[in-house]
Amino acid sequence: MISSSKARIALTILLSGWSLAATARPILLTVDIADLSNTTIASTGAAAENSGSGLSATLDGISLLGIFSAPTNNTRILFGDLRASSASSAYTDAWTLPDDIDLNLFNFSFDAQIFDTSSAAFSGASTIDFTGYSLLAAGSVGDIIDSDGFFVQGVVIGQWQIIDSSASVPEPGALSLLGLGLLGLALNRRRSSLTQPV
Repeated sequence: MISSSKARIALTILLSGWSLAATARPILLTVDIADLSNTTIASTGAAAENSGSGLSATLDGISLLGIFSAPTNNTRILFGDLRASSASSAYTDAWTLPDDIDLNLFNFSFDAQIFDTSSAAFSGASTIDFTGYSLLAAGSVGDIIDSDGFFVQGVVIGQWQIIDSSASVPEPGALSLLGLGLLGLALNRRRSSLTQPV
């Protein structure tokens, strides 16, 4: 029988896990670091957590906060069609400020670029050369801000996640087979112990 103190601990752990799951922000963009010379930033198709607009007189943009492990100051060109779903043009430039660990993506357009919580925040994918940059490790997650256009203020709309598609990950089917095999061994062992003469 489970003691009341153990039951309380189990309930606390369960509620903590539920609370963390409830407050998790949606992953809107993945950053694949399998090949840094062709780092791919791609939409996951998830909807933004908050609605917002990056409208300014010159450009629309977003910031991927804290994606670098060391400050850098440079500009890179994006190749592809990654864009805010409601934007008429894709992001074309990526840059960082001196002593900054954030990545800013922008395009030159006058779109309102409103992120809608009921539809996909981004579409498409683009590549960028990050050779020599200090990106965080695979599995790292951070916030995406819908910028005011000058990357001074904005609203958090979701998160980015760094992945490494070259890393070997067990297929779900293989894991299922392993689990079934272990279950079969356990049942066989139990049956053997029950049928042995006393």
